[in-house]
Amino acid sequence: FGPALTHDAAYESRLLSRRRHLHHMAAEALRRRTPDEAAEIARHYLEARQSAAALPFLVRAGQQAAAAYATQEAIAFFSRALEAEQHGDPDTVRGAYEGLGAMQSIGGDPQTALETYRRMLATGESRGDLPMTISALNKLGSLLALTMGQFEQAEHYLRRAEQLAADDADPEGYAELSIIRCQMCTAMADFDSVIRYMDGVMTSSLRTGNDHNLSLSLGHTAYSLLLLNRYEEARVAAEESVRVARKTGDRPHEITMLGFVLPLIDIRDGDLDQALATAGEGLHLAQRIGALEGIADASYVRGEVLRLEGRYEEALIEGQRSLEAASPLENFMPFYLVHSLSLLGSIYLEMSDLFSDRVAQLHGHALRLLENPIGAMGGGIGWADLGWCALTLGDRELATELFGKGLNYPTMMMNTERPRYLAGSAVLHSLRGEY
Repeated sequence: FGPALTHDAAYESRLLSRRRHLHHMAAEALRRRTPDEAAEIARHYLEARQSAAALPFLVRAGQQAAAAYATQEAIAFFSRALEAEQHGDPDTVRGAYEGLGAMQSIGGDPQTALETYRRMLATGESRGDLPMTISALNKLGSLLALTMGQFEQAEHYLRRAEQLAADDADPEGYAELSIIRCQMCTAMADFDSVIRYMDGVMTSSLRTGNDHNLSLSLGHTAYSLLLLNRYEEARVAAEESVRVARKTGDRPHEITMLGFVLPLIDIRDGDLDQALATAGEGLHLAQRIGALEGIADASYVRGEVLRLEGRYEEALIEGQRSLEAASPLENFMPFYLVHSLSLLGSIYLEMSDLFSDRVAQLHGHALRLLENPIGAMGGGIGWADLGWCALTLGDRELATELFGKGLNYPTMMMNTERPRYLAGSAVLHSLRGEY
């Protein structure tokens, strides 16, 4: 019908039972002719009051929305699917929970994601579904440890997942657990353990054909190799991670590689233009799906490149964008904010000492966050920037303290930033006449 009023009048004139029958017929026709139109198929089944039939298409529609960067739309589809979870098979219900929790995490809403995974755990236990139970335990542990910094609480879930997944009871669940353990090792700068674990995870992922775990393991291996200053190997792993992430629609790992890992390798290789372009691609993806962590990281890297090039006004714009994205994460991932604050203060100081009050405000905030063990995870970068600024302003005592922390406190970026700490320490010794 052309006119909307004619359409509505014709539709409302039908008996309710007749409408439901027509919607069922429409859904069945779409399944045969255009099976990829999951959202439309689900809508017709729901109008036909056939929740069980709609459920798998709601999950598929959520996955399609997630792959298209439509985070809120994906959340709506997954949430609607879980309203009818009692009608679904275990794999479909698990997909709905995993999709919803992932989208909530991307959107910077860890508390809501935590509740979703707790519901998933209760559902898995009540159904006696081992893969769903292990998946929920893994994701609870990962969220608590790596997003909220609650390592002790995370151990409760991860130990249980390890017990359930042992002896090949759930190889994919065990591989996911190993990846999470490795990420925790990275946070504690235990890089040798990371590489050892990741080799096993990649082998297992290739054997089972699990592209999701392969994407996770490749991405984490690339990140760890970067942190070990093994740049050539890191690039190979990062580029392969991007390829697999694009194949599986794993946007968060694609964003991490493009927005942080690959551009840092480009900076090391002296190709600042490529670093700026690659980080820009990661930033664009992160903005499309509302990934605050990705926006904070990619904007930070772009700001650092522009700062190196002396393009201070543009650097300030990127630094401010990084700060705005990192600010909502302050209570559970303060290290992101440390990076943004440190960068902005350094840019202002390089522009002019007239901004010394602004520098003191930004770097004072960063120093307070670095007193928090989770905030200190950003110290690898933060202490370097703060130390050099202290040195520039003539505060040798503070500079000595900050460079010492950077060299001795285990952080993710301690190896990558080590030359800046050594150079700063050398300048201090020279100023004291300690040649």
